[in-house]
Amino acid sequence: MAEVKSHFQAISSSNPTLHYRYKSLNWITKGVILSSIGFIIISFVGFFVFQGTIDLIFTVIFGALLTIFISPSLLLIFQHLSESDIREMRINYGLKEVQFKTKTGQRIVIRKDEVQHSIFHMNLYHKNKIDGKSRRPAFHADLGYWELQTISGKTYLISSLLGDFLTHTPVYPTKYTFRLFPVMQKGKFEKAVEFTDYERVKPKTSTEKLKDKYTLKSDVELESIIVNKKDYQEEAVLIASKILENRRSNVNKNKESA
Repeated sequence: MAEVKSHFQAISSSNPTLHYRYKSLNWITKGVILSSIGFIIISFVGFFVFQGTIDLIFTVIFGALLTIFISPSLLLIFQHLSESDIREMRINYGLKEVQFKTKTGQRIVIRKDEVQHSIFHMNLYHKNKIDGKSRRPAFHADLGYWELQTISGKTYLISSLLGDFLTHTPVYPTKYTFRLFPVMQKGKFEKAVEFTDYERVKPKTSTEKLKDKYTLKSDVELESIIVNKKDYQEEAVLIASKILENRRSNVNKNKESA
C-alpha cells in the first residue's frame, strides 16, 4: 500500500472542485485485500515447506500476524461502510460548499455559513504534522473520516473510503483528532485541535542532532575533538571545527565593536 501523505495539499485555483465516489475496490480496500492475500500465500507456502517439523508453530505465528495486522483494517472498513450513508461527494472550494449524495439518492448541499463543527478524524500516523515523531503507517493509516455538523443540528459522517480528501486543505474551518483506530463516532469535538501550520514537522537528522549536542560543549572539549580527530567521524570533526570557528568569529566581532 502506498505511503500515506503527511501534509496538506493546496487545491489549484484553475480546478477548485473535487469529486469523490465510492468504488467497489478503492485504494484503501485494495491495499488491505492485497496484503491479506500476501500473508495467506506466505503462510501456506511456509506450512508446506516446513511441514512435519515446525508446522504448528509456523501456523500459529502467521495466524497471529494476520490477525494483528489485517483484522483491525477489515473491521474499520466494514464499520465505515455501515455507519456512513454518504456515497458521493463534490467539494467546491470556490463557492465554499460541499454537495452530498446519500445511498438512498438524496442530495444535500452544505454551505460555509451553515456549518457548526467541522472535524477531520485521522489515524495517529498523521499526527507527525504536530509533533514530528516518526510513526510507520499501519494498513489502515489512510482510513479516517470527516464529521460535519450543521447549525440545524444534523451530523454527517463521511468516510475516507470515498477518496483521499483528508490530505487536502479543508473547505471549511476545521479541527482535527488523532486515534490509532478512527472508528466512526459522533460528538468528538472536545478532543479536536487546530493547526496553525500545515507543513509537516520533520524529525531532526543525525547531523542536526550532533550539531545540537556539540553546541553545548565548551571550547576545550571541541578543541579536543579536533586534535583527536582519528577517534571521531569526519562529520563530527567538521561540526566541531565549524562551531569553534563561529564562536571565535563572534568574539572578534564583539571586540571590534567595543
